Amino acid sequence: MHPSSAHKELNQLVKASTDEDTIWLLHLMNKDNEEHRYNSNFSDTDDLLNQSTINILNTLKNTDEIRKVILDNYVNVNEREVFNFIDSIKRFKETLNIRGKDLSDYKSNKRLLYFTLYSMSSDIDLSWRTVCTIQNDYFRFLYMLFISPLYSRSNRLLERIEQRFSKVLSKKPLHFKNFDSDSFYLWAKNYMDQDKENGRVHNSSSYKPLAPQEYSIVINAIFDSLLDKDANIYKAIKIQLSNAWYQKKHREKNKGRKHHYYYLTDRTLQYLEILAKKHAVTNEKIIEDLVYELYNKECMDSNGNDLYSLTR
Repeated sequence: MHPSSAHKELNQLVKASTDEDTIWLLHLMNKDNEEHRYNSNFSDTDDLLNQSTINILNTLKNTDEIRKVILDNYVNVNEREVFNFIDSIKRFKETLNIRGKDLSDYKSNKRLLYFTLYSMSSDIDLSWRTVCTIQNDYFRFLYMLFISPLYSRSNRLLERIEQRFSKVLSKKPLHFKNFDSDSFYLWAKNYMDQDKENGRVHNSSSYKPLAPQEYSIVINAIFDSLLDKDANIYKAIKIQLSNAWYQKKHREKNKGRKHHYYYLTDRTLQYLEILAKKHAVTNEKIIEDLVYELYNKECMDSNGNDLYSLTR
C-alpha cells in the first residue's frame, strides 16, 4: 500500500521538525488520540491529558524515538484524519511565539536549566506536580515552555528569568567558594535532603544528580534560587550548612584526640600565639610539636625506643 499525500506530508513535517518541536508534537498526537477515544475536546492544559502524554514521554529515550512514535501512530489512520492532525499542528504552531528563541543554553547549562525550572514551578496554567513527573530535565523544561500559554505565547517571561539568573550569577559564581570540592557537595546534598525543617524551602530532594560532578551544579542551583527568592532565607540556610560542614570536618580532624585544659601565664599564651601565627598553624599544633620535640630529645634512645613509661 502506497502512502497517501497526507501521510507523505506528515512524514516530511515530523522528520523536518526540530528536536524541541517533537515535545509539543507528541502532546498534539496524544491529544488527538484522546479526543477520538472519548469523543470529546480537551484543553491543552488539561491535567489528565498532560499526565497521559508524560507517561508516553517517559518511555522514550530521545527525540528520534518521539518522531517514530508519532509517525507510527498514523500509519493506519485514514487520510482525512491525518490532514486534520496536520491542520492542528499548523494552528498550534502559530501560537508558539517562543519558537523563535534560541534554547541551546538550556541544553548545555544545567545550572540555568534548574533555575528556570524552579521559576516555572509557580505556573498557574499547568500542574507542576504533574509536570515534575517528566524524568528528563530538559524535556520537562520544553514541555512547560510549549504547553503553558504563559510561556509559549511570549518571550518576555523567559527573558525575565534569564535576567534574574544573570544577576544571581554575577553576585555568586560559587556559593561555597571555600568548600568547593566533590566531597562537600556530595555531603551537602545528603544533609539538605535530610533537613526536614527547611526541606519545603529548598526542596533539594527533587534534584536527582547522576554523577559526582553534578552535585556541584545542583547545590549551586538550589542556592541560586534561594538568593533570587529571599536573601535572608538564603543567608540563614547557607550559614547553617557551612557550620554543619565545619563541625563535621572538625570532628574528623580531632578524632582520637582528647580535650585537655591547662592554665598558662599571659606571657606564655602570647608567645604561643606568636609561634602559631609564625608557622600558620593552631595553638594546639604548636604545643603538640614542642612536646614531641622535647620527648624525642629527652625520653628516647638513639634507636627510637622509649626510655620511660607511666608505669615505671
